[in-house]
Amino acid sequence: MMKTLAPIKTNQITLLMIQDEPTLSPILRQMLEDEQMLIKTASSAADALELIETQTPQLILADLDLPGLDAFALLEQLKFQLPQTPVVFLSAPLAEAEILQGFDLGVEDYIIKPARPVQILGRIRKSLPRQTVAADLMDFTAFTGRTSSSAMDLPYPWSLESLNRSARTLFDLQRDSA
Repeated sequence: MMKTLAPIKTNQITLLMIQDEPTLSPILRQMLEDEQMLIKTASSAADALELIETQTPQLILADLDLPGLDAFALLEQLKFQLPQTPVVFLSAPLAEAEILQGFDLGVEDYIIKPARPVQILGRIRKSLPRQTVAADLMDFTAFTGRTSSSAMDLPYPWSLESLNRSARTLFDLQRDSA
């Protein structure tokens, strides 16, 4: 039985934005869509927790000032339900103790408002590579049957193209030897 290549997962990255302001800056929205990101929105912590029961975002961008659940309590629940998903907080300037509390609870990064759209995009990009590379490696190891530790022997930095080339080469070798 021949294996088929998994579809490239990085074509569409799902970003969950949790903010009580219903509008997203048109410039930021366009930048994220240009990055092939599918934007899901939630206007409260409760809405976000309900949404992640049916969908798994690759990144969560959350405003600290949300109605209902405290943002740090939300972070704890998000990290419990989606431990590998990076969470980035968008907030007004904070006290040092609050910043440390967020990092202790597992926040990936903070973006202090007001932030320019390009700054938000840069922080999002910075937070995604580890997560998408891990998913690509899992696909690669599932396809090749190699253990994850041997897949980690691939040259660094990994790129989706190099993983895809390697997987296609192995597929061709398996096909030719059959």
